[in-house]
Amino acid sequence: MIFGYAKISGGMLETRRRSYVLSSLKAVSTELPFFVPVIALSIALIGFIISFADLLYWYEIAATMASVFVAIAVASQIGQLKLLSRELNGNELSGAVWGQIADLNKIRSDIAQKIDHSHTGEVS
Repeated sequence: MIFGYAKISGGMLETRRRSYVLSSLKAVSTELPFFVPVIALSIALIGFIISFADLLYWYEIAATMASVFVAIAVASQIGQLKLLSRELNGNELSGAVWGQIADLNKIRSDIAQKIDHSHTGEVS
């Protein structure tokens, strides 16, 4: 699932608001931007539960632990496709596309193949 729109046609990556020329891209990457903050928050919540376990009801502990597991599961699935362009002197085109990390990795792989074909002169 992609949040918004992303389509590779010809030598372009078309998103909802912009189109990117694939031949000008230097690198394509996918990241999990929420994963590290969610892990830090989860560790803090687990520490809170350990510290105050004698004062918390069992359902408060269960709800907090369930929230931790759900947050980690969601954060491990939401990703961001980042593009690095030659024209922008190494600046990232941050957040070109957001979505589920598996779908973004498929798009990243397709872009990498198109870039490779454009550099070798092959037609796809």
